[in-house]
Amino acid sequence: MSVVEWLRKYLPQDDQADDWYAWLVNQTSHVALGILYSLIVSVAFFAVAGEFPEKEYAWSAILAFVLATEFVRGWSGWDSSEDVIFTAIYGAGGAFLVFSEVAPGSPVLLVSASDVLPVLCMAGFHLFCGVYLRWPT
Repeated sequence: MSVVEWLRKYLPQDDQADDWYAWLVNQTSHVALGILYSLIVSVAFFAVAGEFPEKEYAWSAILAFVLATEFVRGWSGWDSSEDVIFTAIYGAGGAFLVFSEVAPGSPVLLVSASDVLPVLCMAGFHLFCGVYLRWPT
């Protein structure tokens, strides 16, 4: 079984059009996946180079990976677009926006509380809209 066949069999596209809770959990897990991707890329780069990567390049690499994964799984329009938005923008992009290294070469990161609120508001509003559209009437 090839990687493409495996992805399409075990990670099928599903927009959860009739299940608000499944959609909410799915998109929340995409945010967590994006945060995990940013952590993996940052720690791996730090282990090799002795400092954290430039955020723009690391985020671009994650975005390219997420887009490629969605295309391999079979692009499904808005569902795939939302998966990319929640993973790459709210998840990985939010993590890179919120965390900053203290000094080049230092493994210590700072969290900017002023940057957390806009990310939470954007993701929260998007989640609210998605739940509202799927709420049973």
